[in-house]
Amino acid sequence: MRTLMMFASIATVAAGTFCIANSTVPFAGAAFVIGVVLLFLGICELIADRVYAIRHNTEELDVEGFIYIVLGIVILTGMLAENSAVMATFALWSVIEGLRTMSGKRFNLRDNSKDENITQLLGVITTAFGIYMFFNIALFNFPVLMMVGIVVFLIGTNRFLFALNIQYSAPEFLTGTHEHLAEAKAEEKKAMAKAKEGIRETNVARRKIERLSREAARAGNMKIDDKDRRRSRGNR
Repeated sequence: MRTLMMFASIATVAAGTFCIANSTVPFAGAAFVIGVVLLFLGICELIADRVYAIRHNTEELDVEGFIYIVLGIVILTGMLAENSAVMATFALWSVIEGLRTMSGKRFNLRDNSKDENITQLLGVITTAFGIYMFFNIALFNFPVLMMVGIVVFLIGTNRFLFALNIQYSAPEFLTGTHEHLAEAKAEEKKAMAKAKEGIRETNVARRKIERLSREAARAGNMKIDDKDRRRSRGNR
């Protein structure tokens, strides 16, 4: 699964690089390459998701894989030909992919790992570039294929980082004691990371409770002082 996703992501990055290097060519001239790569990436996403679902006994649906496949078919059938439609489609795709990438990470450079910060930065760049694409004609008016190539390159890079984080599992008939030990250590490391995250969230919640308790106590003392002042005025 990991090898398949890495191969698909490298092919996507290569397709993006090809488009950037041939930016003067009309989109139709590179549509076949882009369509085939997106179709292949979508199929690999669905296969990887299915393997993950079987191994972890889940029934999650990989929407991204279907989106890649649909977009690849639309491009291959020539349904996406007008420059304005091409720019709008890839701009929207870039924004959605960037936001999706950022949504799974916290904006906390100190607590996040290096890989998480890199993924977060890539999500910000992808989102910002997608927004720029909507205004490309009014600003620098870069060639359409260059803009498409950069989007495909960024998304391929994102999928490559995702593939690197997939835990490799050798087939059962190839695994021995050492492989099982390595898998157990990897699971222990993942569990420790989750435990640290739980401790961090607990500490944040505890500090919030302490702060709210102090504020409530101060508010209560202020009410008592106000009652005492009113009482003293009444006695006078």
